[in-house]
Amino acid sequence: MGVGAVTDFSLQIVLEYWMGGHESFATAWEQLDVNWWQVFSSAAEALWENKYGSTLLSAFSDVMNYLTSTPQEEISAAGFGQSLALGAISGYLGANAAAYVGQIGAYMTKYGPQAPLSRLRELGIHPFFFSLADFRKIAIAKLWLNPSFTGRGVALEELVSYGRYRNYTWVNAAGELNGPLDFLLDGTGVQLKTMAEIAVSGPRYSSVKSKVKKGLKQLKRAIDDEQCQTGRLDVMIPESMDQIRQEVQENLRREFIGNTNFPDFQNLEIVIGTFKE
Repeated sequence: MGVGAVTDFSLQIVLEYWMGGHESFATAWEQLDVNWWQVFSSAAEALWENKYGSTLLSAFSDVMNYLTSTPQEEISAAGFGQSLALGAISGYLGANAAAYVGQIGAYMTKYGPQAPLSRLRELGIHPFFFSLADFRKIAIAKLWLNPSFTGRGVALEELVSYGRYRNYTWVNAAGELNGPLDFLLDGTGVQLKTMAEIAVSGPRYSSVKSKVKKGLKQLKRAIDDEQCQTGRLDVMIPESMDQIRQEVQENLRREFIGNTNFPDFQNLEIVIGTFKE
């Protein structure tokens, strides 16, 4: 089969084990959907000339770190194997993120987005994926489909920090959660709100309006506290809501920005969008 194919096949098993949160490799094997085209393609690639050099280097680094940081009496075959497997995954995926966007997306479909995204962070390779527009689009779509994920808002925020807000300072990256600002650039403070549903009228619109008003108040507070000079409220919505985005945005601007009953909001801005990019 060749070293490339064996490595690729082995890593698919390890990926299934890790991304799926299985208790054993036997369970992972039973759930594995082998990408045979990928395996046979890898059989044609030279080990050091292509993608596998980074795999072995990272695996070796993780194994050495395990051996040197673990007391001798606590070193075990299981720990050694896990460090080898995780090192191999991080090196392999980090060097070939673009080629694995679809596969990680498939894991998000299979197990929900929370576990795969968490695994990428734990491996320290999430920036390689989050910086890819194709991956962000897939991950954002999967997150909108999983309302039970309590960390969805923060996850969406982190993804768009690599896209729409790549030039901004992501305030929450420093651990300042629930503050008045999420992003900051050249004196402009941005608060990002994620809303799975919007409407042009009725109770749902009233709910949107209430959240927007709260966000505008927080932006005004940030300006008063000299955290920024100007403020913008960005409302992120799923693609399914895009057809009414413009109307809702105009209604909200007229309701708050152009309304003399809210003088504190006159210099603020409201933008509604999918923010895929």
